[in-house]
Amino acid sequence: MFVLKKTKTGFLKTNIDGAFDPNIRNGGWVCLLCDELGNLLMAATGNLENLQDTLHSKACVEREQ
Repeated sequence: MFVLKKTKTGFLKTNIDGAFDPNIRNGGWVCLLCDELGNLLMAATGNLENLQDTLHSKACVEREQ
């Protein structure tokens, strides 16, 4: 279960994360956008290929923001 903390009134909250599987050197990312009540407004996911390590997956996710 995923629980988001409420944000300030009138604000949206974005949560972005990446993952890495060292066995196949691939990973993925997820982005969630929630309103001030914690309701999910949008979700997106994607694949990351040919990664070097966990830090590389995080850098790719940060680059896409």
